[in-house]
Amino acid sequence: MYSCEIFVYYVAMIILLQRVYQMFGRCACTKILFFVSICLAVLGFAKPSSAETNVSVTPPAESIRVLLMGDSLSAGYGLPYDENWVSMLAAELARQKPPVIMINDSISGDTTANGLTRLPDALVQYQPDWVFLALGANDGLRGLSLPAMQNNIREMIVLSRQAGAKVALIGMDLPQNYGAPFRQAFAQVFATLAETFELPLLSGDAFSDIVGQPDYSQTDGLHPNVAAQPKIYAIMLPFWQSVLIKPSEQLSEQPPEGQLEQPLAQ
Repeated sequence: MYSCEIFVYYVAMIILLQRVYQMFGRCACTKILFFVSICLAVLGFAKPSSAETNVSVTPPAESIRVLLMGDSLSAGYGLPYDENWVSMLAAELARQKPPVIMINDSISGDTTANGLTRLPDALVQYQPDWVFLALGANDGLRGLSLPAMQNNIREMIVLSRQAGAKVALIGMDLPQNYGAPFRQAFAQVFATLAETFELPLLSGDAFSDIVGQPDYSQTDGLHPNVAAQPKIYAIMLPFWQSVLIKPSEQLSEQPPEGQLEQPLAQ
């Protein structure tokens, strides 16, 4: 574009100079030629460089929004906010490609029935790509009906999928004093649902070295303490990465802070 304009200017100036020379002589032509040269030089410098015209801006990678529905174990009961495993995990996953934005909608004391009641509004409000269900511990600890618990989780899976979200399950483990038959039936609820709906499952057995252990429990003997959080994080991280992130894009270092959205007060 600029080359065509300059060529036109040259032709026009030649015609003008010829007429000026005929009318006023060589001196006037010299002055006009000098002025025109200055103008053309300015036009040349004003021309955008190829680097400026061909700059391509890479759009930022789309993030993955994950809704975590849980109870006190993921709400960080009795712990400083920045020292629970969810904060650690959110910090790490925020650095992945694509980055993960974790929405922690966990409430201490929630059962699967409570989670089922809250889930529809949460799905509308947060519009997650994934829903991680980490409920059931309070059902088991209170000896609630396991078939009812299974049905509640089943309904949450269906609701999440209807909202366009994928689902992953985080199994729970109960203390040894609940007896082997009940503990096995409790664990089977998660295994059955994962198989039926073909869901990623982190088995509750993964936490067997933490649950009920004095070194990793608060004074109530149930809730994990600060010392347990890095161990829970180390168990959670590879599972979440395997579900959400391609192996080639996984990172291992933990950053200082992440992208963690806290839900509004319920």
